[in-house]
Amino acid sequence: MMPQPLFAAPPPQANTAEVAWVPQPGGTGRVIVVWLESAIPVTVSAGLTLALGDVVSLTRIGQTYRVDSIVTKAITTPTEPPATEEPEPPAPTD
Repeated sequence: MMPQPLFAAPPPQANTAEVAWVPQPGGTGRVIVVWLESAIPVTVSAGLTLALGDVVSLTRIGQTYRVDSIVTKAITTPTEPPATEEPEPPAPTD
C-alpha cells in the first residue's frame, strides 16, 4: 500500500493562502490554505511581516510550505475614526 501524502497538492493556479495565525519572528506558523481549508505548517521568508487576513503566495517544500510574498494586505479598520474637524463648543446658557 502506498503511503498517502500529508497534504494534497494544490491546483496549479491556487498557490495562495489567507493568514489565520501570525508566526513568531524566525519561527514557523500556520496559515489557512483556501484550497485545503485546513491549517498547514509554513515557514516565512526573511523580511516578511504577516498580519491576520493577509493573502500570501506559497511555495511547497516537501511536506511544508514557504510564504514567499504578500499578495494582498489585510484591510484593517481603525479603532477610532480620525478627528477631521474641531468639536463645536457648547452653546452658552444664560
